[in-house]
Amino acid sequence: MDIRFAMSPPRLFLVAPNDMPAELISGCALAAAEVGDVASILMAPDAPMDIVRELQAKDIAVLTTGEPRNVMRGGFDGLHIDAHDRDVADIRASLGHHTMLGAFCGASRDLAMMAGEAGVDYVAFDQMAQRSGEPIIGWWSDVFEIPCVAFSPIDAGGLDKLLPQNPDFIRPSETMWRNEEEARKVVGAITVRMGQ
Repeated sequence: MDIRFAMSPPRLFLVAPNDMPAELISGCALAAAEVGDVASILMAPDAPMDIVRELQAKDIAVLTTGEPRNVMRGGFDGLHIDAHDRDVADIRASLGHHTMLGAFCGASRDLAMMAGEAGVDYVAFDQMAQRSGEPIIGWWSDVFEIPCVAFSPIDAGGLDKLLPQNPDFIRPSETMWRNEEEARKVVGAITVRMGQ
């Protein structure tokens, strides 16, 4: 399942709370998908396989964290790792090239470039932790073809500064996980602001 796209507004990258019942996660994610372009969701390794399958049936890529073995064991589409404390190249080799691999790189250009060289399918940045100079999302989007995720949660009001940097994916505000109605409200507002 490929979450890459071209010449379109950013798609949505959901990150489910670890301490939330799987049924509520599924309900909020599916509600979000009713009003927005949900590409993927990051879930805990112990997510029930029937919930994983339900989301995949809606063409949502379901990712997890932890070890490569978690992907196959839980029926996930890929693995999301923290490049600060993982050997990205080793994990890429372990997963092979048919399983999605993404790396969170904080605000580090060096980590992102190393992850890219190691063959990740996307890099994720903390766009709020900017250092001096050009915003990291804008820099990456201008220079590299590997998709990037603006990983800090954001609501519709924060898009005016973020969208000109051309992220491939954005993560909606955490308030979307309160209930299905809030998920529709948060994601709907983002969708409208992006002009979709």
